[in-house]
Amino acid sequence: MVNCCKAIWALATNAFDRIIHEFCNNNRDDLFGGHGSKDAARRIRTLGDQLSWRIQKESLVYLA
Repeated sequence: MVNCCKAIWALATNAFDRIIHEFCNNNRDDLFGGHGSKDAARRIRTLGDQLSWRIQKESLVYLA
């Protein structure tokens, strides 16, 4: 079973919109250029890791 509570919280609160928008603006060509590069996939994984870490950090503050 997958616990989606943290992801739902992040989406519902728009908590990380600034980070996501900055990422998309900084990587616009790789993400939206239609090339599907390996570099873009690596960057997306990095963003996912950063968001995961921040969600965990924020949820600990929220639950405290």
